[in-house]
Amino acid sequence: MSKRTVAIICGFLVALFYAYNFTAAKEVTPEFVGPFGLAWYRVLVTCAIFWLIATFVAR
Repeated sequence: MSKRTVAIICGFLVALFYAYNFTAAKEVTPEFVGPFGLAWYRVLVTCAIFWLIATFVAR
């Protein structure tokens, strides 16, 4: 797979994650979680995604 294809796939996944995150934030924030908790959720999920990617990428 070329580097261009990998970059396009990564860009698509980022856009998909952003779209889901925006939609989930509108549903969850007022009733269940405050803004600060939502920010922590985003940080933790992003760290988990990077950790999973790092375990599968050869060094």
